[in-house]
Amino acid sequence: MSLITPATIVKKALTNFGNICRRRILYRTQPFTWKSLALFSMTGSGLFLYFKHEKAKLIEKRKEELESKSAGKPQVGGPFELIDHNGRLVTDKDFLGQFLLVYFGFTHCPDICPEELDKVTKVTEDINSDPKLGKIITPIFISCDPQRDTYESFVHISDFHKDMVGLTGTYEQIAKVAKSYRVYFSRPPKVKPGDEYLVDHSIFFYLMDPNGLFVDAYGKSTTADSVTDSVKGHIKNFIDRGGVIKKLEVISYCWIFRHIFPRSPMSALSRPLALAGYFQPSPTLDRLVKFFNSVPSLDKILSLVQYFSKVLIWFLLRGGRASLAERINNLEIPVTDLRVLLRFFGLFPLIKWMIQIEHEHGPSTNNLLLNIKRMQNLTMLFYYPLEHAWWLGFRKIITLSPERINKIGMWSCRWWAIYVLLQFWHLAVERSLLVRRRRELRVDGDDVETILREKRELKSEGDRIFREILINVGYFPLTLHWSIENSRFPDVGVGIFGTIASFYE
Repeated sequence: MSLITPATIVKKALTNFGNICRRRILYRTQPFTWKSLALFSMTGSGLFLYFKHEKAKLIEKRKEELESKSAGKPQVGGPFELIDHNGRLVTDKDFLGQFLLVYFGFTHCPDICPEELDKVTKVTEDINSDPKLGKIITPIFISCDPQRDTYESFVHISDFHKDMVGLTGTYEQIAKVAKSYRVYFSRPPKVKPGDEYLVDHSIFFYLMDPNGLFVDAYGKSTTADSVTDSVKGHIKNFIDRGGVIKKLEVISYCWIFRHIFPRSPMSALSRPLALAGYFQPSPTLDRLVKFFNSVPSLDKILSLVQYFSKVLIWFLLRGGRASLAERINNLEIPVTDLRVLLRFFGLFPLIKWMIQIEHEHGPSTNNLLLNIKRMQNLTMLFYYPLEHAWWLGFRKIITLSPERINKIGMWSCRWWAIYVLLQFWHLAVERSLLVRRRRELRVDGDDVETILREKRELKSEGDRIFREILINVGYFPLTLHWSIENSRFPDVGVGIFGTIASFYE
């Protein structure tokens, strides 16, 4: 039995007093009761609905102002689908978010087109170099001579301006976009390949706003300085009508946070949001969002991380960086798991495709390429479920013996190996058909535009086949490695071949 001393009595009293104080502090600082939570929710909902209503009114008012200001303007511009100077297919949607200066001409023009393009270049440089505006203008040169102007013809277009975009296409595509811009053009009749000729066309360039709407047109007699002043005025009007409203919307929400919740951490976080009002919509950002929101694109990124990390780990271990190599290996494990889970969703497109193809062609359709695809889909219907069964067993989600798990994994990869072999066969058949189409292609009479379009299509098809061959060359050693028990294929080899396949996929 311990003795009771004055020190123990004081210590016990202080402990009890501290416990009482802590309970009172916790009680007083309890953040919400049910009543306060309900009141907070009702207030927040009311404010949200009010400001949503006010925002809708502002948008409607802005729309009415734009419609009243655009009344009487000609309908110029519209959707298009053309080939740029890099050989890529582009549409009008790719240029949203930028002011455009659009000029129609042809690369063989001796004097007028170069003069007008110099004018477009000067206007673009004057405006884009303004620190208050920034890079807001994109110059575009659309060819009205599709017979001679392939995308290779624009090889020197950057000599005018580094941001200038050259666009061409078939005669029908050019005629359609020229009609939408009210541009006249004509070439001499009975022109043969190799003939020198001039194209008669309208001499205007057009200012289009970031929403793809027509703003103004400038003729040959208008000087570059006059165009610059005019374009700056239109840009200012556009920002005053649209940019200010966008900023006010953002700032108003920041004001709510700062005044209703003055001590909330959100008040500090809300201030930087006002910066978003100073940026324009970006087609590049749209493409990135679209890329990362698709399963194949995400799998491509994860695949590069998974396989390249093996190569990186090998170099780090040789350099004595074992600690860093271990951390990278720890990153590779969840990436591999995520890829397996993503492939679960790949089953549904396969099943949908098989059902659709049988309804469209029927089971009796005897087509070699189609039959190879049928066999490939069948291998995937074995490969994917077996891989998921292996993963569930390996992660001990389902109970399987190590021998059973190893066997399931090997058979999964064997079906994958069969798929890759079938893909080599599929590509060989496609390449033979492509070679035959190239032999049958002949330049005949005035049908030069069709021939050039088919040549571009054949080149694109050949590039695709070559890229898929490289992908399969990368994956085939991996399928053999994981299909054989006790394979001696080094891990760095898996990384190298996997990185090649992932890069071209």
